[in-house]
Amino acid sequence: MKKLGSVLVLALCVAASSWSASAHAVAFGDATAKDRATLQAQVASTRAASPKSFAQLRALRTQLPELDQKKRGRVVVIVPSLVALGVDGLLPMLDALMLTADAHHDLSDQAFATWRAGLVEAVGRLRDERALPHLKSILGSGSHESATTRVAAGRAIGQLRSETAISALTSAASDANAREAAVVGLGEARRVIATAYLASVLEGERQDTPLLRASLKALGQAGSSWAWDTLGGATTGEGDQVRQLAAKALLEAWMRLAGEAREEAVVAMSMTEYRELPTMIAALKGNKGADVEAISRLHARVQRLKLR
Repeated sequence: MKKLGSVLVLALCVAASSWSASAHAVAFGDATAKDRATLQAQVASTRAASPKSFAQLRALRTQLPELDQKKRGRVVVIVPSLVALGVDGLLPMLDALMLTADAHHDLSDQAFATWRAGLVEAVGRLRDERALPHLKSILGSGSHESATTRVAAGRAIGQLRSETAISALTSAASDANAREAAVVGLGEARRVIATAYLASVLEGERQDTPLLRASLKALGQAGSSWAWDTLGGATTGEGDQVRQLAAKALLEAWMRLAGEAREEAVVAMSMTEYRELPTMIAALKGNKGADVEAISRLHARVQRLKLR
């Protein structure tokens, strides 16, 4: 496994040098007074010039109690309606998240958390950097937001895929209140910098912890062949590197994990469908003390994938 370890170390070194040259570390937490004032000015200007999108969002919020009562699943499905607002919905949604007080006396706490998480998810789909300081504030909000909303914020930051956004996520990953949500976002970023950081987080988790499980899933998402096919024109040209890094980090984790965590590593690894996986796995048989039977079973599972 020495070669695998050296690949990850090299990736981390390259990522770090590229990062320091092109982006400063970004703190996470509460939006600054300047960020809030800027948003207030943008909202006021947009509301005066184009009030329709604000009215549409208010109408959705007014309908929410009824929608919640009639829901068929555990939570009301609101994201498609929010996404349908399009780019004009960005400032109304940020207004609802950051500026406008909502006592939500007409909603259960769960329904209100679903509403806020839905707003964050819809904002993330727009991939607009203007949202970054406000998404960071939600991610770093601790107990003030639901775990679902903080995860949505991490994912939304990751979807920006910029080095500034990734820097915000790695800063958040050092905070116990935001760590797992930040890891989810790093997987969503699908950048070499983010994937190398995830590999280092996974390497540092030697016990079966929630952070280890989150890291496994995030690396699977980062390297997902389906996701890279779907991204199409939105890719950064780093797909092959990201998939390789993710597959190797997950294989290394598989070697030292057991039980459910090991199986989760297999599931995440399979998501990458990385073409060199059979060769990488077969090479493990030469390691001292290798469990040849387990390696052979893994090799057989991987060969059934549509590798590419």
